Amino acid sequence: MKWGIASAFLFFVFAALLLGCGGLLEPPFQLAFGWIWYLSRVLPEVTVNVGACFQGVIALGLLVAVAHGFLRWLSGQMQSKEEGPRRPWRFRWTCCGVSVVILMFVAGISMTAMVHQVHWLASSPGPMFSSGMEAPRRAKSRNNLKQIALGLLNHESAQQQFPADVTFGPYGEMRHGWIAQTLPYMEGPWVAEEIDMDLPWDHPDNAEAFKTPINELLNPRFKDAPFEDDDGYVMTHYMANSRVVGGHKPMAIGDLTDGMSQTILAGEVNHDFKPWGHPLNWRDPARGLGDVRGGFGGPPGSSTTNILMADGSVQSMSNDIDPAVLEALATPASGDQVEWPEDP
Repeated sequence: MKWGIASAFLFFVFAALLLGCGGLLEPPFQLAFGWIWYLSRVLPEVTVNVGACFQGVIALGLLVAVAHGFLRWLSGQMQSKEEGPRRPWRFRWTCCGVSVVILMFVAGISMTAMVHQVHWLASSPGPMFSSGMEAPRRAKSRNNLKQIALGLLNHESAQQQFPADVTFGPYGEMRHGWIAQTLPYMEGPWVAEEIDMDLPWDHPDNAEAFKTPINELLNPRFKDAPFEDDDGYVMTHYMANSRVVGGHKPMAIGDLTDGMSQTILAGEVNHDFKPWGHPLNWRDPARGLGDVRGGFGGPPGSSTTNILMADGSVQSMSNDIDPAVLEALATPASGDQVEWPEDP
């Protein structure tokens, strides 16, 4: 009993370390034990068809009965040509034979399905193996967007408007974008206290602050995305909706006449990253989702993109969303209404 408990404990510790580190043994581990996670997701959604189960039991019974009769006859025919006492064919031998045939049939189907699945995984653009950390990473990215929403909405509440697209100096030089203006209203990022808002974002006196990573602006779903630019300024993997934050005149909640839940505020991006201090960290979501130049998008290979709405909810939008629907959600005052599910 003690050995069993110890073995189970060591197994789960090994699994946690393996999945957390993403080591070289993860692929064979997923092949050997991935069915456990699959069953944990699928079994709660399985419904039992009583009629089909009854038919299956009858078919199996008929198969065993016919097989037993045939094998018993065949055994008698073979033994009639031999001298000595006959051994009657036993029912358990039939059950063993039928079980072997069924197992071979299932193994053949499983092997065929495995070959097709491995070929599909190997030829797909996404990662071949998805570790147990993928779900927490998705949740963390959604939480990052909620923190961005908190900062933007707190800014609007305090200043009666969303951040300006860009702040300028007396000689027309760009100073700061919406992220730097939002940081004081977010929970956690202490780096806001180190920024001199009277100097441009790339001024040497601001370099230390803008070269500091902010977890709320880094998407954990991106394993290979650049972390910083050539000058050491740390990137952001999220951008704002240019139709709300990127206009020349700062907008307020009252200007979002389509409704808070009908207006995109920000979202994930997967290309052309900029440092989080760069003043022009906004895009037009109506250009498209996924692998679309100038649009929003989740990690490569993902079919969805996490999008922040102005009411603070985060929606996982399909990259194949109707362009007309995306256009309606991107515009804050178009008059179009979209039926949209509540944030889970």
